[in-house]
Amino acid sequence: MLRTIGIGIFGALVLCAAFSGVAEAQQGHPLDGTWYGDWGPSPTHRNSVVLIIRYDGENLTGLLNPGPDSVALDVVTMDHTDWSVHVEADVRTFSGEVERYVIEGQLQDLGLPNRSMTGTWTHGASNGDFSVSRN
Repeated sequence: MLRTIGIGIFGALVLCAAFSGVAEAQQGHPLDGTWYGDWGPSPTHRNSVVLIIRYDGENLTGLLNPGPDSVALDVVTMDHTDWSVHVEADVRTFSGEVERYVIEGQLQDLGLPNRSMTGTWTHGASNGDFSVSRN
């Protein structure tokens, strides 16, 4: 009888350890992931955008519109007291000039895996709003 109880307790401990590892693996930095959405100066003039943001345990880094013309994000910060996000990148225009993109956002739906972020998007003389969701 004791041997059966001992195996049951041991099995339960193994299962708890396994599930705690899975639960911990699901946690991560709130910005880490791939974000899809759009930005633009008006509801009818929109531009698709993809942001990939990674957290290495110390720093946030990322890419804007990954692919052959992707842009490395120069600055990615998040204030955990109000869940505000600040992103900056230098983007080369078709004419060869460099424009500074500044993105100010607010995280929403933090408890969901597909959380969202909305805010303002500025580059050069253009500005507008943006909305992205993490997948």
